[in-house]
Amino acid sequence: MLADFLEEALLEQGHEVCGIASNVRDAVALARLKRPDVAVLDLQLSGNETGTDIVDRLMASGDLGRIGILYVTGETGFVHRDTCFGHACLHKPYSLAALEAAIRIVRDLACGRAVSQVPSHGIDLLAPPAASAPRRTGTSEHGGPALQPYSSVGFRHGASI
Repeated sequence: MLADFLEEALLEQGHEVCGIASNVRDAVALARLKRPDVAVLDLQLSGNETGTDIVDRLMASGDLGRIGILYVTGETGFVHRDTCFGHACLHKPYSLAALEAAIRIVRDLACGRAVSQVPSHGIDLLAPPAASAPRRTGTSEHGGPALQPYSSVGFRHGASI
C-alpha cells in the first residue's frame, strides 16, 4: 500500500516509475531490465530481506552501473553501519518535498556531478559529494566492508525502483 502511494507521488512529480518489487529477486530482475536512474529502496523488504541485499547482488553481478541508490528507512543507523554502497539515505517519516530533493541529489551523485543543493534535514549523504565510488573503512558487524558515511561533511543537519 505504501509502495503504491509512493508510485503515485513520484508520477505526480513527473518521474517515470519502472516498477515496484517486494523482494530482492524481483527488484534485481527489474533493475537489470529497466536500468533506472535512481532506485528508491526501503531498507526492510519481505521476510528477512533488505534493500542492501539488492545493491549487493547488483554490485556482485556488475549490473549496478550508474544507478543512483536512495535508501529510505527509519533505521538509519543500520544503513550507516552495514551498507557497502549507496548515495543517500532518507529518514522516515519524510515529506514529498524531501523525497524529491533526495532523488535530485542521488541523481547528481550517481552521474558524478556536484550536488545541486544542500541536503535538508533528514537526508544523509553516503557518498562523497563529488563522486559515487564507495569508501570502505574496516568491516561491519556482519563481516562485510563497512561504508564510511559522509554525513560528517556538514550536510546532515545543515539544512522504488
